[in-house]
Amino acid sequence: MSTRRPPADWPRCRLARDANCDGSQISPYGRCLAHLTGGELDQFLGQLGPGSDLDARGTNLTERLVDRLIGTFGSGRPAPLFGTALFSETRFQGAVRFANVRFTGDAWFDGAQFAGNAMFAGSEFAGNAMFTKAEFSADALFTDRASFRKDAVFDQVRFAARADFGTANIAGNASFKSTRFSAETVFSGAGFDAGAHFTGARFDKAGNLGPLVVRDDLKLDGAVFEQPVLIEAAAMAVSARHTVFADATLRLRYAGVELDHATSAGPLTLMAARQEFTVPDADPYRRGPIDESALAGTGRDPGPSLLSLRGVDASLLALVNVNLTWCRFADAHNLDQLHFEGYRSWYADSPGYLRLGGIPVWHYSKRLIIADEWDWRTQRRRFAWKPRPGQQCPALDPERLLTLYRQLRKALEDAKNEPGAADFYYGEMEMRRRASTTPTGERFLLFLYWALSGYGLRSSRALSALVIVLVLATAGFATVGFAASAAITYLPIGHPHPGAAVTYQQTTTAGPHPGWLAAIVYSIDSSTSLLSTSQPEPLTEIGNVIQILLKLLGPLLVALALLAVRNRVKR
Repeated sequence: MSTRRPPADWPRCRLARDANCDGSQISPYGRCLAHLTGGELDQFLGQLGPGSDLDARGTNLTERLVDRLIGTFGSGRPAPLFGTALFSETRFQGAVRFANVRFTGDAWFDGAQFAGNAMFAGSEFAGNAMFTKAEFSADALFTDRASFRKDAVFDQVRFAARADFGTANIAGNASFKSTRFSAETVFSGAGFDAGAHFTGARFDKAGNLGPLVVRDDLKLDGAVFEQPVLIEAAAMAVSARHTVFADATLRLRYAGVELDHATSAGPLTLMAARQEFTVPDADPYRRGPIDESALAGTGRDPGPSLLSLRGVDASLLALVNVNLTWCRFADAHNLDQLHFEGYRSWYADSPGYLRLGGIPVWHYSKRLIIADEWDWRTQRRRFAWKPRPGQQCPALDPERLLTLYRQLRKALEDAKNEPGAADFYYGEMEMRRRASTTPTGERFLLFLYWALSGYGLRSSRALSALVIVLVLATAGFATVGFAASAAITYLPIGHPHPGAAVTYQQTTTAGPHPGWLAAIVYSIDSSTSLLSTSQPEPLTEIGNVIQILLKLLGPLLVALALLAVRNRVKR
């Protein structure tokens, strides 16, 4: 926060030693507001009016005295109007009614103690509102569209009873760092035009947090939720690093979510809220949809995106309609038990064509990949895999990526997402082929498996390979594979006489050489007859070798093509 806090000390009441009073002196009396005589109080209040400043730091204020102050600052106005109000370490002994009050300057309530209900419903803070280390022993009500025009700081505050910020609007940053919410917490319909930070906050009984709208980031880093909680928020970003949940459901819109090292004792569900949030409440100030126009105007997809799961035990995590395009899975545990649901789970894919000088020279097979592989390929081929926007993470080695793909493939198989599992099998085999721990011979076999059929997942490659083999075999048969055919004829010996016996001699003569059409037919026939005998044609030794290769490669490539089709369409 850029706001500077007033000096920690102030001129103390002259009765401080005898009456244990830390109240700020009221000039010229030398005593605090609580220790003025009746006449002195009337004289002092007579000097004030709407818009005046007030210094009541460290003062013990009774409910009756607060009512008199409210009356003084609201004289002749529909609502009380304060200038800069200093209530640091003030002790409010009864109910405090600052409802519909307007503070035109900064309002300082640092260390203030509220023994009774504190009602700020409908109040407006035109300056900074500082409540650091304040204590609310009873209900704290910042409802009925209470407005904070600048920063609102509630760091290290203790709310012993209900803390209600329903429909409040905070234009600056809202900070609730290390704040403890011991009872019911209400933020339904609250709007934050900047960030809302609950870093290190503790929620003892929070059943719901939201629905609320945060134009910037919602930070829950290090927060502790002792009871099951439903968090509903529309925000640009949600950070829950090292957050501790008992059992939680996060229904979010627009947000990029980070769950690094978050832990949960029960199920943890991250899901997309498809419709705008609506607050179902009988209070007319709360009922109806929450304004998300500021977020919608950014052009972002309303679906949430998971960005990181580092250090998370995924065995209790469920993702429903969550975009995982940018998600890093490195250092997550039990990914094979991660639960997926919905239509949005995987949007990432390979970059498509590699172009050199605008000319496409290579086409990367379209498939779903994880961002961790993208980081690795960016490091290796910057001209093809351009770095993605946002946080840049150290690239993993293929061995680690292999493990991630294997675990995620198992999770997708359990979710009956066979096409997605097939893509992750492709990624697993890619990393296995490139891993330094894979033996050289095995890498060569994997290279052939990749080149011929895309690990049994690309039918076009197998069919293309089959066509190439047939073309080469046809050329081989037509040129050097076929032997010249021989025709056997019987010719008479000598010149036979009429009526005399004729003797014939067997003679072999050169027959026609099989042409290209015969070569094509023979190649196709040989490639589809692994066990059967193909059509008889005279072959040279080279032709016999070509025929043997066709009988092996033809059925193999057809089988790989069929296997690839099955792997892509099975459910």
